Amino acid sequence: MKIYLIRHGETDWNVEGRITGEKDIPLNELGQKQAQTAADILKDKDIKKIFSSPVLRCFATAEIISKAVNCPIVKDKRWREIDFGNWAGKIYHDLRKNPDFKSYYKYFSKRIIPKGEKFIDVQKRVVKALEDIIKTENESVAVVTHADPIKLVICHILGLKPSMAAKLLINNASIICLDMKKASLGCTKISLS
Repeated sequence: MKIYLIRHGETDWNVEGRITGEKDIPLNELGQKQAQTAADILKDKDIKKIFSSPVLRCFATAEIISKAVNCPIVKDKRWREIDFGNWAGKIYHDLRKNPDFKSYYKYFSKRIIPKGEKFIDVQKRVVKALEDIIKTENESVAVVTHADPIKLVICHILGLKPSMAAKLLINNASIICLDMKKASLGCTKISLS
């Protein structure tokens, strides 16, 4: 069984360097093209179901992929982005000067974002969502989500501390293929495309 983790296509906020979090920001024109390119890559992968974050940019990406692979979409809120609380909508570069922001990224597996959530809590919910897919699905599926949930899944599978997620880069519309052993998070292969 293969699980394809896909980051949503580009948004204008991605281009502007804004922290998006759970805000419903639509795909821009390039993001729609990126989603179509991902769909073209996935159309022959025998995907039977797509799980998607309910956030607009993910669901729009999932809809484009669903048309190509001809399978249903299931919204699962566990795949949503981290709640960036007070930082959502802010420019990343500007926040880097904020002492709370610096402290958060230095110790981000333990710190909570003001009016937001901890990375470790995000990791727990996405790992649980992944475990549920492994337990209930027998055929290949796709998950359309956000960069941080993908990074945290990869860290978990590789046995890395959640803080190592900050070292990973997941581009818009990236596809990561997890070749899974049934009923475990033992991963036989991670392919990046």
